[in-house]
Amino acid sequence: MAKSAAAVAKPVVAAIKPAPIANMGMVANTSIKYIGKMSDLQNVPRSQTLQESLPNLGSPKANYYQNSSVLRNALREGYRIQDVSAYRPNSALDFIPQRPNRTVGQSFLGAERLILDNKGLIPNHNGIYVPR
Repeated sequence: MAKSAAAVAKPVVAAIKPAPIANMGMVANTSIKYIGKMSDLQNVPRSQTLQESLPNLGSPKANYYQNSSVLRNALREGYRIQDVSAYRPNSALDFIPQRPNRTVGQSFLGAERLILDNKGLIPNHNGIYVPR
């Protein structure tokens, strides 16, 4: 007996959930660009992040200006932004050997969050930035 297409079809869900965030409801969506700490972005397809447009320019200052420009361009192009590191508050420690007391708010992610905040966007419960 043949099964109907509805009985056989299974929803297609990309495995892009970062380990610390259980069931954020993320599925492959080309209208969303994901931001977050690199360790949290490991399970997100690179094409759905801003990473492809962010080669290392050799200095933190140059990388910052490039990063902010790419994020603003993504917003202008109509992409929604989702923070896969939304569970990390800006006050959480983000250790690097040169600055052991650095916080998330002092990292590139903190700068991205500040840009989004200055654009009038706040994260919802899924980490997707929406207008206030």
